[in-house]
Amino acid sequence: MRSAIVALSVIAFIIMGCASAEVKQTEELQQEASALPPEPVQEEVAPKEPEPAAVEAGDSEKVSLKRIAVASALKDREPVDPAEVFPSTVGRVYCFTHIVNANGPKQITHKWYLGETLVSSVNLKINGASWRTYSSKTINLGQTGLWKVEVLGPDGEMLGEIHFEIK
Repeated sequence: MRSAIVALSVIAFIIMGCASAEVKQTEELQQEASALPPEPVQEEVAPKEPEPAAVEAGDSEKVSLKRIAVASALKDREPVDPAEVFPSTVGRVYCFTHIVNANGPKQITHKWYLGETLVSSVNLKINGASWRTYSSKTINLGQTGLWKVEVLGPDGEMLGEIHFEIK
């Protein structure tokens, strides 16, 4: 029995020594870890969406003419077969304009010229930021020559013009 007690004591001693060695190793690892600088924390960042380009105040906010055309017919407020030359028998010519940046009710003007002579001035209401509108002119047989339509903005500023010919 004595040998059994000795054997158990030796085993207990070995186990206790191993346990204390593990505790010592753990303490050493903790000390080493605290001596090292902390690892940087990696945050997950969602990919950054490109920011919209800054819009400068000025021209981009002013009422402007996006499209202009002359035609002998319109369908669904769009010119049908726009042209630069019309026969004297055309009867009627339409000036189509697409206005943008007209935030709120505004008014534009179509000024019809035969040569340098003002033949007609038509005020048109614009009721939206993007607005298609038109005016028309009856063409008599004797009204041949070079024509133009000037498009003026709400403050009388020139937005654009278009030239055409009646032959």
